[in-house]
Amino acid sequence: MSTRWLSLVLILFLQACDSQANHELSHNLEESNPTAHPLDENPLFPVLTAFHYPKNEQRNPFKAKTIKQSATLFPLNALRYVGYLKQGEEVWGLLSQPDGEVIRVRQNDYVAQNRGQIIQLDDTSLLIKEKNQQKTIRLYLLSEGQE
Repeated sequence: MSTRWLSLVLILFLQACDSQANHELSHNLEESNPTAHPLDENPLFPVLTAFHYPKNEQRNPFKAKTIKQSATLFPLNALRYVGYLKQGEEVWGLLSQPDGEVIRVRQNDYVAQNRGQIIQLDDTSLLIKEKNQQKTIRLYLLSEGQE
């Protein structure tokens, strides 16, 4: 018996959604956006041809370009540790070069002509391991006024 009542309620509910309600809905949509018009078919896009980079002197833009870091142009005794920056977990050291340029370095970067690698960096010093010389050198942060 309850199934019949449920069926009757469902039929009455569906009757409420007659064409008059649909007409009102369509009219309201037209009033809210009078400039709406149906879209044409999806536009066709031209087929692009693949470009193959020739193996000559032209640089392939998809391969990283290696740039010699300017910190490797000077001897280690010519570099001065002049600053320390920290943002979140990221840490940088600032090195002053003889030409007056100050560069930013991080741990594992290479510096000086002997390609010393920065193995430790903190707010007081840089620890650099020179591969060619098999030695470790510490540069201390210069205080203001020191040379």
